[in-house]
Amino acid sequence: MLARYGTTRSFTLRTLYTWLTLTMLYTFTWPLLVLLTAAPGVTPADTPTDWYQLRLLAPALTAIFAAWLWALSPVPTDIADRSSALNLFRRGRVWPQALVFLLGTLVVLITLMAIENPGAGVKLTLLALAEALVIQILLSGYLAATFELLLPDGRPNVLTVILYALTFAMRGALAAAAEETLPESELILAVFSGLFVGLLIGIASVWLRARSGSLLPGILALWLVFLLLGLGDVFS
Repeated sequence: MLARYGTTRSFTLRTLYTWLTLTMLYTFTWPLLVLLTAAPGVTPADTPTDWYQLRLLAPALTAIFAAWLWALSPVPTDIADRSSALNLFRRGRVWPQALVFLLGTLVVLITLMAIENPGAGVKLTLLALAEALVIQILLSGYLAATFELLLPDGRPNVLTVILYALTFAMRGALAAAAEETLPESELILAVFSGLFVGLLIGIASVWLRARSGSLLPGILALWLVFLLLGLGDVFS
């Protein structure tokens, strides 16, 4: 299957390079705009609408591009099929209840934000969804499926969790750098915090993917996490 894509080693290296490139595109775009242009170094909820469109565009386009590359690769895409998500609603009692809980909690949070601060709530909701999609498609989707194709049992999960930790470390450091009021001394703390959070989210995402056979639970759970992390900006 991999003959047309070169050796296993070269295919793995190209896949990891894809992860690095797309992660840098997703995480670097807004901090660079803050540093090089008049973009404001503020939270998503406080970002002016004209700049917010650019802030949302980076993760949204990265998610689309990651899904496109995944579809073009020899890596299986069954876990992202609509049927795999719909089947969860028919599998016993646990998964339907879990999905209803996640969806219900998301609806409640989004409704409360819309009541309290509609503009900030919409901005946080859309950006959190875009970020959840790009991370889950790239890591739990494309990269995890690639590792499963190439490596023995056990290693794919470990490598996927490591990439989650590195992704969140980059995300945390660059998000902190984009905040104009944040002291430089706190950047190191942001990196280690990102590593820790990334490890936890990576473990949870790998478990949800393995148990459900779908990306849907991981996307909903990560969307919920990002919303919870940004609630203080909406209700402040």
